[in-house]
Amino acid sequence: MVLFADGSFDFRYGATQGPDPREANGGTAVIGFQDTEGRRGCSMVFHRAMPGGLSHRSFRFDAALAGSGSSQFVVPSGGRIDVCAVTAGDEECRVVALPSVSPGDLALTELQLDPSGGPGAQWFEVRNLSKDPITLDGMEIASGSALHTIAPASPLVLPPGRHATFSAGPSPGFSPDYVYGSGLPFDPAVGDLSLVSEGVTLASVQWDPSWERLPGISLSLDGSLETTSYASWPISDPGAFCEGVEAYTEADRGSPGRPGADCRSPYDVDFLSSMSFIDISVSGTEIAFTDFDMRMPHGMPIEFPFFEAGRRADLVVRAIGEIAFGLTCTVLHCAADLDEGGIAVLSTLDLVARPGSKVLWEVRSVEDREVAIVQWNDFTIGDRQGSLTMQAQLWDGGDVVLAYRSVDLEGDDLGDGWVGLWGVGATPTFLAIVAQDDLFGGRSLHIERR
Repeated sequence: MVLFADGSFDFRYGATQGPDPREANGGTAVIGFQDTEGRRGCSMVFHRAMPGGLSHRSFRFDAALAGSGSSQFVVPSGGRIDVCAVTAGDEECRVVALPSVSPGDLALTELQLDPSGGPGAQWFEVRNLSKDPITLDGMEIASGSALHTIAPASPLVLPPGRHATFSAGPSPGFSPDYVYGSGLPFDPAVGDLSLVSEGVTLASVQWDPSWERLPGISLSLDGSLETTSYASWPISDPGAFCEGVEAYTEADRGSPGRPGADCRSPYDVDFLSSMSFIDISVSGTEIAFTDFDMRMPHGMPIEFPFFEAGRRADLVVRAIGEIAFGLTCTVLHCAADLDEGGIAVLSTLDLVARPGSKVLWEVRSVEDREVAIVQWNDFTIGDRQGSLTMQAQLWDGGDVVLAYRSVDLEGDDLGDGWVGLWGVGATPTFLAIVAQDDLFGGRSLHIERR
């Protein structure tokens, strides 16, 4: 084997001899190469003697040539395309993921329509709800018939889960990320605001006199509605927004650049939280995984209220990726009672154990707080290839974190279904609804009890 600096390599053979001339000339041989994961490569398989023999033969594998030129195309939904390289007698294709921005990837999460500083202190906030960074340069801010093209001095790139603030003036009471100027004044009584890219509306809000507003008080989108499915449509429901509570000037309240206070449930919800995955794969106690509900023998060991109910005493780990807080028992066994206790849902599809799969449990102290953790480690779903590791963190005081360390499955998502919390009662509240196919490794949902 001869390796060259440009990435090419040769297989070179001298005289090949043996008692079986067929095998000596390449019969039953496999010649080729593959990548470190064994997923891509090139193999030549010979089931009989190679024509012309193998002796004194060489094979050259040339390095890929640098591409040139360009081509414009529409990125399909999901951002995945097949890219193929074609030469005489050979074709190789692979799937390439390209970042694309679709309606719902960005959300208009807070509006300050009537600040104490007048129109020059009006501002709004945008949040990236996707899993990829989004460059805002070149997008248009639209209000009525007025348009402004975002043209920052340096690229304005919004990482996943982060906020960007846009202001009419440079001093609205904080340092905005971008100043769009006086050409887009908002009428506090009636108006609209949109973010547009190449003619496609990515996010939109419309307000009218039915919206109740107080001067100086911002309106922030309730965290439970910060989902790509909800944000992909124009938002015109005044009940979707909550009043700002934090003072950012002496006369104004709001939360520019960060999540606001929610008002639709007893919880503040952040679907793209910075809360960390607390890995217990080494330190946790293993729970026997079965196809049925698994009751924790010591129940819930910390003070954990749930919705309007008091402390939850029972704790049931369910095989489909749920935690339930109530039990109904018969002579034979106990099963989760959803009406009695409510549930936390990390997955609505049956998990399948693979070699090394474990369900783990641990209670630990973190910065003077106690947290009970249930972790599903290295499972898959159905007959799909790949691995899923996720956990529920149940904090004293009633906070819940649903965290996903890895979602390395065929298709890169958890498929159909929703995750979040079921409240208590015969007609419970389903809170923190996130589509499973919007989940990805590194994502955490923080559901903080007020």
